[in-house]
Amino acid sequence: MNWLSLQHFPIYSIMVLFLGAFLIVIFGHNKVFRHAVALLATFASFFFMAMLFKPVMLGGETIAYWMGGRAPAGGYAIGIALEVDALSLFFGLLVSCVVFIACIYSIQYMSHDDNVPQYYTLFLMLAGGVMGLVLSGDLFNMFIMVEILTFAAVALTAFRNTANGALEAAFKYLVVGCIGSTCILAGTIMLYAQMHTLNLAQLSALIPGNLSAATKVAFALLFIGFCTKAFLVPFHPLAADAHGAAPASISVLISGVLTKSGIYGLIRLSYFLFRTMALGTMQFWLVFLGSVSMFVCGLQASAGLPLHLPDRLCAGLRGAVHRLRRLRRSLPRDEPHALQGAVVPGCRRGAA
Repeated sequence: MNWLSLQHFPIYSIMVLFLGAFLIVIFGHNKVFRHAVALLATFASFFFMAMLFKPVMLGGETIAYWMGGRAPAGGYAIGIALEVDALSLFFGLLVSCVVFIACIYSIQYMSHDDNVPQYYTLFLMLAGGVMGLVLSGDLFNMFIMVEILTFAAVALTAFRNTANGALEAAFKYLVVGCIGSTCILAGTIMLYAQMHTLNLAQLSALIPGNLSAATKVAFALLFIGFCTKAFLVPFHPLAADAHGAAPASISVLISGVLTKSGIYGLIRLSYFLFRTMALGTMQFWLVFLGSVSMFVCGLQASAGLPLHLPDRLCAGLRGAVHRLRRLRRSLPRDEPHALQGAVVPGCRRGAA
């Protein structure tokens, strides 16, 4: 087996982050070691993603990796797959780049905090969870990664637990995160009961011709679950609380990574699995939801932010909310240019 084959790069980009977290748990008391491991892990993840740019983006290939070599048998996928197409690679590059930059920033920024080894462990677990979500080709594996990133984000939000409002923000995040995870799990179970597979490629082939009442309920549950990860209405107050309580390096990930992972889930769900974007009713409700979100969230962000926050942070939060709502409104059209209009602002925001 050729371990340097491009086929293995998706799993490398995920596992190097989890391996780094494991090593820091054991040897993280050494300052130089934990910094080196965190930097190497995040850079390696970005490197493996960048190496896939030419075959996927330019060559139009889809890279598939089957965990344990358990390839499909008898027409059904019996193993867990990682699939890298243009959409997942786009988000993978965005996530890995932002995580690497945030890691560099954390070295100096977190130098005066206590429990720094635990910070880097949770940081890499969060990064690994998001990378696993955007590269997964299996719906249940997406749920597992959502669980990992949710609990890592909750712990990092409460990392400075003596700060005013940190524990409250983390508790809100935990409650909303559990609601979203429960909805995703319930939707996954209902889909499996109907389709007898959780592979995304097979689901996209089976679902459009089998839109029963149970399948529609599963779509609604999955949609709500990913909305909680993207902080869309009515889950929008959580974002401001998390931004204010979390360290600045984690606030970067919340704005540039976590919200985009929720948007990625909505795109994958609506465009590729259920293919609901061609339905006029779906387009109407998504435009309506996006418009209400942009108006309500922008108004609340302008009028309801805590007065003790710096003006620059307030302006940044208002801008992040407004850009996310515009991104949300660009999704409902069943056209390639509409999808490009949804993902390009995400890249620009992540770079900012």
